[in-house]
Amino acid sequence: MTRLNTIPMLSVILLTLLTLLAPVAASASGKDTLGNMISTRAKQESSDITTLLRPAPKPKPATTSPWQLVFVFADWCPYCHRTAPIVKAWSKRHHIPVRAISITQKGLPDYPTFEALSPSDSAAWFHGSIRVPALLAQSTANPKRIIGLATGAVTDSQLTSLWTQGVGRQRLERHRVERPRPPRPPDGFDTRSPYSTARQ
Repeated sequence: MTRLNTIPMLSVILLTLLTLLAPVAASASGKDTLGNMISTRAKQESSDITTLLRPAPKPKPATTSPWQLVFVFADWCPYCHRTAPIVKAWSKRHHIPVRAISITQKGLPDYPTFEALSPSDSAAWFHGSIRVPALLAQSTANPKRIIGLATGAVTDSQLTSLWTQGVGRQRLERHRVERPRPPRPPDGFDTRSPYSTARQ
């Protein structure tokens, strides 16, 4: 072979060796070759596509309160009109459901949808004496569990304080609104007669 014929042959062999050894040398030196860049980009794009195609996470369900606020009102009552927007804003902020109950079968601007006060609720909650507005806490698990919070107009901070004192202490009354009990007479007194004297 002549020297001229060996040069092209050597260049072909050299080029072949370079193309075969170039990816190995590049990965060993930490440099990206065109092949590495393409595979890296393909991996990124496929992960972006799978991220886009993945369903969105389901929103967490709103926590339901074990208590609801019962707001008893009358349409003619100015204190009820004053208290209604406070109750509505407070319940929205604290995520407490409100059971709006009208004693006059008419709603308020903030509570156009309401329930009528049933005779059984009237007897159980108010014992025949209704004062409005009335705020009660009612257990959602056992609707007979009621805590009387307030009668009359209240502010936002008063409602928060009343709710914390009433419901926050986890003291549940049995089937009626808690009423103070009369003091017990001292031992030795007969309670059957208002004119009783000490027993002998």
